Amino acid sequence: MRTVDPDDLERLAKMLDGRGGVQDGLDEAFSRASRLGVSSKLTALRPLRSWVTETAPDLRKRASIARLEDGDPEAGLRWAGFSAEELKKYEGQGLSPDQLLLANSVAASDDPAAESCAGATTNRSTRGSNASK
Repeated sequence: MRTVDPDDLERLAKMLDGRGGVQDGLDEAFSRASRLGVSSKLTALRPLRSWVTETAPDLRKRASIARLEDGDPEAGLRWAGFSAEELKKYEGQGLSPDQLLLANSVAASDDPAAESCAGATTNRSTRGSNASK
């Protein structure tokens, strides 16, 4: 039995790599340390930078999978990389049930090639628009 709240996972990911989050704090700390010539004092924190850049996207993916399990029709689109803001932008236009079904089936797939398919879908869908990730 899963007891994870997808919204909590997304909020946690945003705290890690969003504006003013852990990533920004680390970047600022390393910049200041460099300017002061004391970068060596932050050596123990270097692994934290890569952990943040790997963990935040993983949390977002897990949130999408949890949404899939809950039957959210937009979960596949979120897994493919669309943000909540981007989905709201297209809300009035509506996606066909076929498009939602395709996105959700790719997201739920255990196929290792599904990751590359999601990236291609995201790139095609945002090309020529002002949507940004």
